[in-house]
Amino acid sequence: MSTQPDPSLTDYPRPPPGAPTGVKVIVVGAGIGGLAAAIECRLQGHEVTMFEQASEFKPYGDNLGLFPNSGRFVKRWGIHHELSKKYDGTFITHQNHKAERPEGVADPFAEAPLYDTTRKDLHRILIARAEELGAVLHRGARVDKYIESEDSASIEVNGTTYTADVILGADGVKSKARELVLGIYDAPKPSGYAIFRTAYSADLIRANPECAHLAPEGRDARTIWIGPDVHFIHGTSMNGKEIHWLLTHLDTADVEESWMLPGDPKDALEVVKGWDPVMSAVINTTPPGALIDWKLVFRDPLPRWVSDTGRIAVMGDAAHPFLPTSQQGASQAVEDGVTIAHTLTLAKERGHPLGYALKAYEALRSERVKRAQQVGVTNRNMWHKLDYSKDIDPESVKLPFAVWLWDHDATAYAREHYDEVVARDFAISAPAAQLDIVHEALEKPLQTAVAA
Repeated sequence: MSTQPDPSLTDYPRPPPGAPTGVKVIVVGAGIGGLAAAIECRLQGHEVTMFEQASEFKPYGDNLGLFPNSGRFVKRWGIHHELSKKYDGTFITHQNHKAERPEGVADPFAEAPLYDTTRKDLHRILIARAEELGAVLHRGARVDKYIESEDSASIEVNGTTYTADVILGADGVKSKARELVLGIYDAPKPSGYAIFRTAYSADLIRANPECAHLAPEGRDARTIWIGPDVHFIHGTSMNGKEIHWLLTHLDTADVEESWMLPGDPKDALEVVKGWDPVMSAVINTTPPGALIDWKLVFRDPLPRWVSDTGRIAVMGDAAHPFLPTSQQGASQAVEDGVTIAHTLTLAKERGHPLGYALKAYEALRSERVKRAQQVGVTNRNMWHKLDYSKDIDPESVKLPFAVWLWDHDATAYAREHYDEVVARDFAISAPAAQLDIVHEALEKPLQTAVAA
């Protein structure tokens, strides 16, 4: 895989904040979803204050893809010049986990350009853009309490109360906001898998002749091995300056013990024992203390994402954790954020209570998200549950590229369907009917994809 600038984005404008709407938004959590909400809210003219528990940002630096359904907002936000490397469709080879190389296999990504970056780079760029647009970010701010009324919502942070029209809980898998929305503690469940993950200087890879070819200088590349209940991804970023590798493996530890632990390269070596020796060579280059073992967790679909008064909503991982094999965790969090920004605008323009905006967000998003989550389970099972005792056609392990997932504009969809969901009273009640109407709206692109 290689990357190159996308010339079509070179001169795209960097839009200023929108005209003030008077809508005040608090965002709890400055991850990708929270920052997407902050940026789009500022572009809509809403006032945004963010609270992040971490006093210093240390996001994990491995690979992250923004697919077309979220990459379109990179373009609209004017940060294309900072994230303007995308996969160009160059295909090198296909091989299995034992390094056997079938011939004549088509490139599985050739028709699907996407932004390919690292989590830490994307995080840095989004923070800078949000603050440039006027979002206020409080670091080291632990939210102790959520409070809501019919016409506002508040949080308490270090003994100080902050009030806004709405609060967005973008505070991750262990969300406090979700406890308020549900009224119960909804414990995450183990998926049965975890990921060894790390990122470090590519010079360490290039210094090892067994794996140096995986880190060409001046460009980026990626290699994926797939085997029984395991897959291994190695990639480079920053034009070959940094590498990352991820090893998904079986995991039996209880989710409550810890969802992130220091990783031991020796344990990773055991997982790939007997596989392509290049993988072991990569693992052996890992610097001390650089590896973590990240538990993959999921939750049953939440009965609702929005509080009783419609003033507090959860979004991103707080509402719907994704397996990495969905390739949609970041993209769906971005969709959440931009949808909320526009439903707030529409509610304000129409004179609706702002609680309608968050109820409409849930109505517009919940069914689509459930389907997208299932994609991750399907893809993982396709990779991990093959009969590897037989010869496998590499075409059979191509991840399906769902047109209904990628060819979706969340803001256009929100603006097209907001009045519909509010008119049918979905902003307030009737959750069963709510799913029916969103299901109907989503069937059209799904049918188109099948026909194609």
